[in-house]
Amino acid sequence: MSWASSSTKNNVRPAARGEQSWDAANPAATVQAVYQRVEKHATSVIDWYLNAKKSKRRWARMFRTGAITLGGFAGLLPMFAQINHNATPPKDSFWGFVMPLLQEPVWASVFLGVAAFLVLLDRFYGHSTAWMRFITTEHQVRQALHEFQIDCDKEQAAWDGGQPSAGQVQAALQRCKAFVIKADDPVRTETDRWVSEFQDAIKQVDEMAKARAALAETGAVNVSVTNGDKASGGWQLSVDGGPPATYSGTRAILASLAPGAHTLAISGTVNGNARSKEKPVMVLAGKGY
Repeated sequence: MSWASSSTKNNVRPAARGEQSWDAANPAATVQAVYQRVEKHATSVIDWYLNAKKSKRRWARMFRTGAITLGGFAGLLPMFAQINHNATPPKDSFWGFVMPLLQEPVWASVFLGVAAFLVLLDRFYGHSTAWMRFITTEHQVRQALHEFQIDCDKEQAAWDGGQPSAGQVQAALQRCKAFVIKADDPVRTETDRWVSEFQDAIKQVDEMAKARAALAETGAVNVSVTNGDKASGGWQLSVDGGPPATYSGTRAILASLAPGAHTLAISGTVNGNARSKEKPVMVLAGKGY
């Protein structure tokens, strides 16, 4: 019987089980062949994780470094704005062109948004967490291999005349079986963690998509002005300090308002007297108020 694990680019695959010729005259050689087979299985797993962690490490560093850099830029923008305010560089210089752009507050939000997007991508693809998982799993399999090798040396040292007895052969085979299970267990645990993390990442993305969809929905406000029909030339209504619109009668409907808190300002002239009033309202997505 001969088999061994083979590592591919994406998976660790066990080779097909073959036939093992047992040499009754030399059981030590046969047991040694089994030792080497299970060692090769463990080393193939170790090699796979050593190779796989390289790309995870590279992408994790790229995403996290980009997020940290953009977050740092967002924090420095107010300082750039202050520098631009205190010392205006020549307009024909590089800083004279860049600093007025950096002074715009929207760039801080842009940088923070891109930084958050990079972190989300890293979590979705699991580069940072996979890097850590691969390191841990490789160390665990390596430790199990070292223990197995020392135990095999101890067993062989107890063989009488360099050949194991029937009982020692069975003990050696049982140790090989236990080692294979011990070496595969960290791989199974790591895979379970990956499944759990990926499910959490998908759930988070879905929740964010639902939240954005909810924000995209608008709401409406029904405005009622008791003596609006008596206002000379109609009455004016503005939202959040925006340009006023003129209405007549006692009612108006404001549609397509973004969800959240808004301030309504109403003004008009009734019987020669100028009147005005402000009122805060809370708009809910898909609902009228």
